[in-house]
Order: sequence, then structure tokens, then C-alpha cells
Amino acid sequence: MKQYAIIRNSCEVSARTMAEPHFPERWEVENGVTLSEGNYNEPEILLLRKTKEEAQEALKGYESYISRFRSRADGISGYYVVAEYYVQEITIHPEIEDGNKKLEMGEVLEFSPFIDFTPEPEQEECLEP
Repeated sequence: MKQYAIIRNSCEVSARTMAEPHFPERWEVENGVTLSEGNYNEPEILLLRKTKEEAQEALKGYESYISRFRSRADGISGYYVVAEYYVQEITIHPEIEDGNKKLEMGEVLEFSPFIDFTPEPEQEECLEP
């Protein structure tokens, strides 16, 4: 049975990476960065809806964001957490494997917009060679 999910996905990005070509403007992130190869992530299904329209309407309540990763030792880190919310088609198969229903992840249909992010002055220093 096909359904539509609101998914939260996140990844860590170094301050140096934020200045590389796949970020078109420094501190601006393109949709889909959490889906990029090499980003270790664990997507989380937040909601399931029966229609694409219902899922797209529910997505309006979420905003993707970037935040500074804080370590316990010094409270400062050269890493950022990028979290995205998006609508993705999901097929739920009735057969059960190891007590769980089998999910097949389909096409990503729409992303929530990113909240504007401006680094603090000390964050800029992380990008210096």
C-alpha cells in the first residue's frame, strides 16, 4: 500500500564543507544535502498520510534548519547539524520480515524551506585555513 511520509533527516557538516561548491552561497544549503552520498544519517518517519496533498499540507508545519553542534568539552565545535524535513512516497508491503512490515522508500516529492541562518562571528573563524 502506497502512503506519503513526512521524514526528518539530519547530518553533520563541517564548517569547511559549508564553504565548498555544493553549498552555492556560503551558509546556504541546497535541499537534499542529508540525502547526499557519504552523509551518515538515520531518517525518521514522523507522520504517514494517505494522499500526497495531505502530506504536503502537513509539511508546511516544519522548517529545515542548520544549527551549531556543541561539544560537552568546550561548548564549541567546527561542525553543524543540518536537519531537513520532506515528503517521501513509501510503499508498505503486507508481508512481515522478522516481525516488521517491509517498507520501500520511493521518490522525495517536496522539501520544507530552510530557516535563514547567519553564523556568529566566531563561526566564521572555523573557515580560515
